[in-house]
Amino acid sequence: MICGTAAAVALVLSAAVAASWAAERLPGDVASCLYEAKKADAAHDIALERRILEHAETLEGDLKDAAEVQRRLAVLDWKYHHRFDEARSRLLRAAKAGAEPAKALTALARMEQARQDHAAAREAAGEALAIAVKDSDRRAAILARARASVAEAVELRRGGKVGDTEALRKALDDLYGQVTQEPGEQAPAQLLLRAALLLDRGDAALLAWRSYYHVAPGRPSPNVIAGAWEDLKRILPLWQGADASPKERIDLVKALAGTRFFEEAALVALDPRADASVREDARVREVTAYAQAIGRLREVTEEHYRQTILGGGGGPDELKNLIKAQAPPVLVTMGVDLQDLRSDEDLQKLFDTHFGAFIMVGPTAGYTDLHMGHRVIDETRTVKQYGHEVELRFVVLDNMVSNGFQSWAWEGGQQHGGWVERGAVWQVRPAYAGGAIDAWRMLHSEEQMAEFSERLARETSLDDERARKDPYPFLQGLVMRLKLQGLQGIQERLRKQGLEGEELHLAFLAEFERSRQESSIFAHEGRHAIDQAMGTKTRSAWKTEYYAKLSQAVFTTDPRLSVLTVLDTGLGTQTGHGQANLRIVKNVVKWMKRHRKEIPRLDRARPLLPQFDLLSDEQIREVFRSMDPLAR
Repeated sequence: MICGTAAAVALVLSAAVAASWAAERLPGDVASCLYEAKKADAAHDIALERRILEHAETLEGDLKDAAEVQRRLAVLDWKYHHRFDEARSRLLRAAKAGAEPAKALTALARMEQARQDHAAAREAAGEALAIAVKDSDRRAAILARARASVAEAVELRRGGKVGDTEALRKALDDLYGQVTQEPGEQAPAQLLLRAALLLDRGDAALLAWRSYYHVAPGRPSPNVIAGAWEDLKRILPLWQGADASPKERIDLVKALAGTRFFEEAALVALDPRADASVREDARVREVTAYAQAIGRLREVTEEHYRQTILGGGGGPDELKNLIKAQAPPVLVTMGVDLQDLRSDEDLQKLFDTHFGAFIMVGPTAGYTDLHMGHRVIDETRTVKQYGHEVELRFVVLDNMVSNGFQSWAWEGGQQHGGWVERGAVWQVRPAYAGGAIDAWRMLHSEEQMAEFSERLARETSLDDERARKDPYPFLQGLVMRLKLQGLQGIQERLRKQGLEGEELHLAFLAEFERSRQESSIFAHEGRHAIDQAMGTKTRSAWKTEYYAKLSQAVFTTDPRLSVLTVLDTGLGTQTGHGQANLRIVKNVVKWMKRHRKEIPRLDRARPLLPQFDLLSDEQIREVFRSMDPLAR
């Protein structure tokens, strides 16, 4: 995994240790049971997780915690064991308990959707929406209802029908409102794109595409798909749907595929109102076959993961064989026979050339899994730091077919963020896109702003006492203040460019992502590459991370955001990152002692570290430069 990414690292217990612990005792309260169950879930020990949660059912506790126990047990029932009736009973019980009933009904909608019962999923989601109080619960319910309606229409289209249903039109209206109000979330944007293409709404499709890729009007798109994006900007505003000429339809299919929306492109190609010549086009045939193949591949891979967590899954070659079995129909459209390819690498290169696909099968954290997505950014940049230069290739993958076994098992709470492979740094965009949304909401959602402000005040009031007990502690209040200041800085920078409304919103998301890439990839990973080029491969783990973290705070537009990975909860732990962070924090406090007079509003009666946020951006860079021998 990429060091310093926002993708969380699971707290993992080995199954043996966890089972031994469970045999001795189980927690005596529901909240502790939930905590321990989450650790078992992170370790993919679903037997232990079930044992803990079933024990929690026997305890008296908070209604909210009890409802969460039922929701988590329901996931174990349907996702892994396909005990749908048991899961449904649990979720209905949780909904009737009166604590967060919308969450239980939205989870029920998700389960019904997994069974492809679109009507039942839509009904459950509608009930959730009717009683939802929180904005997050309303968004989740709208998304669940729309997902059912869009999936139903997609099935109709693939079956040779137009797919225009009343439920789909309602879904488009709901999604259009949600994406217009708050652009940037990938799931509603992709659903809106599908609904818009099924209903011949070029304007809505254009909105959805911009929202998915965080492209504000007049701003550049990811470089690999830039040409196809220009075609979409030309085609979609004038899209005629049923009245489109064969050439216009073929052009749209190619442009959607060029921006990595293969399954959406296939929906346009499979429109029964289209002229037969559309499906005879060579590229359209390739795209349609590939879209069908990745749909099948997603299904067989997830079933392989399900069998894996149940203790099966076959040997390490089984998944490779399942993946290769989906290739022949696509190869036929290319005029290639699978037997003519000399190796798996040849097959991967062919799919990369035709579809921008990255395919990696192998062990991750002890599990044989698949990482497959599509290149949307691929750039090689010269990284320059203190007179040293190195070439660094950076690739971003999106429209993932699979992001590995653990990402699937973790239910979206965590996922793999990237890796270093084939001489490049690879990043999984969906693992990061949500962070930009959360950052925007922190500044603009009244609900989240209120929660953040309350917690900020509470944590800030505790920072000084923590620092008096330990001069180098993790300070939650300081981290929250720095994050808020950094995000406000990005927004102010964009507003000075005259951006407001939707343009500001999308530009903020894109700038937040760019800033993180600048810091965590080109500055941090770039420093690793420079150090290796200088022959420091034998350097200890903490020193390797120490110098990379110094660079990430100096060579960035937003140092306040870059230092958050230094001041994190792992500060001082016995890991390379933890020890590097502790060394940096000690040097920060020393610098602040020596430069007290240069720090505005510094209170000498208070501990120094909680006042780190008083430093200017340039002072933060100066602190980190002062620790780096390359800067001298």
